[in-house]
Amino acid sequence: MLAVVLSREVPILFQKVSRLLASLYLLSSSSAEFSFEYDGNELSASHWVSFFHQASLGTHISYHFISSLSGKHISRCLSDKECTEATCSSCMVPEDLDLPRLAPDRTEDLVQFAKEFFINLPSSTIICISLLGGGLNQLLQELMHIRSPVCAWVLISRLNPESQPVATLLPVDSILEDMSDDSANRSSTGATQVESFKGPWLCPWGATVVDEVAPEFKSILEESYASSSTPREDTTESRCLWWKKRKKLDHRLGIFLRNLEASWLGPWRCLLLGEWSNYKLPDSVHRKLVNNL
Repeated sequence: MLAVVLSREVPILFQKVSRLLASLYLLSSSSAEFSFEYDGNELSASHWVSFFHQASLGTHISYHFISSLSGKHISRCLSDKECTEATCSSCMVPEDLDLPRLAPDRTEDLVQFAKEFFINLPSSTIICISLLGGGLNQLLQELMHIRSPVCAWVLISRLNPESQPVATLLPVDSILEDMSDDSANRSSTGATQVESFKGPWLCPWGATVVDEVAPEFKSILEESYASSSTPREDTTESRCLWWKKRKKLDHRLGIFLRNLEASWLGPWRCLLLGEWSNYKLPDSVHRKLVNNL
């Protein structure tokens, strides 16, 4: 818990610490080899897993927001000769901001902070998904005594104010490209022709574990960018060819997502389902089906 508080002002470090704690709390709930202290009266292990998981995904956004506001107010404050820290509203702004994903100042306040987080959850279901690789992947394999190689792990948390949080950690296999060589060559040729006209595609995330376990995803995005440019010659034939390429990419993306869902999630895909938007809908649909029989 101390690591969370100490790293709260360094977003990247805070994300890594929170992701590590979420994984370890999840393992501690199913393993007797090691355990963590937590408030079992109101917060269970699944609460702490989902709490740290969401923190690892959202805290950097909150800190970018606070950093931007703080910088503006501090510069405004320094330009004011009559500023006093006791009365200046600019100096008090960072303390008054109470964004939901920031860590408290003291470890003693972390339990209450987590409780307030779950109390203030929105009415809609929140689903957090993270892909764990690298050193964390190796650590998890050692803790669970897994001898067979695992490419990565997917951590899923489901938060809902009306029910207990649900979290699971699933091993991930590599999703190979599912397309023929002939189709790949045609798609690659078309992408190269447009690339020189529009410019090369720059990957927004650099290099991550996604490139190792799902290289097809990056390939689809790159070809989608290349083919998004309008044809040089606006003819009926060129338009038909453009739409044909786009539909092939949509088909490849659909196959990739179905393979990913089946391989990575399996029966746990039920965690991605939301709540009924209208509880009367199933009954109305049932009555309509009965009347139409």
